[in-house]
Amino acid sequence: MIDGVNLNRLIGQALELDKKEKKSQRGGETPREEAMVNLSSAAQEVRRIDSEETAQKLERIKREIAQGTYRVDAEKIIEGLKKFI
Repeated sequence: MIDGVNLNRLIGQALELDKKEKKSQRGGETPREEAMVNLSSAAQEVRRIDSEETAQKLERIKREIAQGTYRVDAEKIIEGLKKFI
């Protein structure tokens, strides 16, 4: 049986070998183009609001976990997992 540490090491080695193989097939690193994106003020505001809402949700979840009142919705987890099946 492979323990977790050895399994992680083996996975890391396999990923590294795969990366090297793909790099050699491409003939080395290819230069990447840089792109600049300018967000409109409306898009920036939406991003700010979304960030604030996410932070509030995370704080609520942390508080509920600390108080022992956080409940896991099994149906939501199942629906999320179905996306990967």
